[in-house]
Amino acid sequence: MDAFGVCGSLFGILFCLIQNAFFFATLIISAIRKNECHGEPRLPIWLIVLGSVGIGFNCFWIIYLIVCHLCSYNKSTKAISIPLVFLLIFLLIWSITGLVWHGKLEDASGCDALVRNFVKVTGIVMTNFFGILICCGCCVLIQSSDSDSSSDTTTSVRNTGKWVLVWVSE
Repeated sequence: MDAFGVCGSLFGILFCLIQNAFFFATLIISAIRKNECHGEPRLPIWLIVLGSVGIGFNCFWIIYLIVCHLCSYNKSTKAISIPLVFLLIFLLIWSITGLVWHGKLEDASGCDALVRNFVKVTGIVMTNFFGILICCGCCVLIQSSDSDSSSDTTTSVRNTGKWVLVWVSE
């Protein structure tokens, strides 16, 4: 295993743990202020679902990173990545849903300021973050499927750590 792979997976695991702290904060805020948003009662529920699914996604991502570096990238790790893509798409759609529900608040006094502002900031940040992750994930899947589709007995594959280079051996 190269140094890039070790550092990349350690950074990914550390990032997931830090992000889990944020998702725990969404759970705590929504649990404490659950009944204080009469203008849009779905916002605390939105925070609970976002926090729960986000924690699940990060735990699954940590497992994925560990499996990828223990087994190297192969068909089994590709099978693990498919549920991650669906979770990312769900989280992106759920983040947009929270922003839509936040926009339906007609009166700012109808919802607790902490919940209202936390939903707005969380929705914007998470929509951008999950959108970027989906774009990066699609690039990786396209790149890896190109190398899988062109592999046969006369093709050699070399993983450089960033992109998979394919050449035909003579």
